[in-house]
Amino acid sequence: EPRTPLERAQDLVYDAWDTSDRRERIRLAQEALSISPDCADAYVILAQETARSAEEAEPLYAQGVAAGERAIGPELFEEAVGQFWGVLETRPYMRALEGLSQALWALDRREEAIARAQEMLRLNPDDNQGMRYTLLGWLLPAGRDEEAGALLEAYADDGAATWLYGQALHAFRREGDSRRSRRLLTEALRANPYVAGYLL
Repeated sequence: EPRTPLERAQDLVYDAWDTSDRRERIRLAQEALSISPDCADAYVILAQETARSAEEAEPLYAQGVAAGERAIGPELFEEAVGQFWGVLETRPYMRALEGLSQALWALDRREEAIARAQEMLRLNPDDNQGMRYTLLGWLLPAGRDEEAGALLEAYADDGAATWLYGQALHAFRREGDSRRSRRLLTEALRANPYVAGYLL
């Protein structure tokens, strides 16, 4: 049984996720916030279900991030660094932070978006949300090759197509048509030839 207003509000969020009725999801999210304004996931639902643009979504996600910070509290926030997703209480905050970073990118506030994504990986380097793929796709077109290289190195064993083609592109941008960049491209093509076909 939920013991606190926040736990009761979070239970309503779970109910909201379980329903296919959009209006009911919105109603449950609003009810959750009336019980506890610290329910970050309720803001995430409202951003996803009611916002018609990034301009409308950004303040809702920002409120969710602030709510998540309040719910976690400074002590747990400090203690859980490095394993955030493993602590259930941090997950609503991380979902709001992901939504906020995406909205900021869509609003062309790219430095802020990148900083938020990097913060997510600092808090949770295991990256259960897969934010590294989004971040790599932001760092490369932003010309932040050094940071992209550090990110690629941090997850060097990742075999996803995004990572393999990202490594090849990064090497090509740093070294040109080198033996290493050709080898990385060949490895990417072997792993997933469909990407090249799609791009071409």
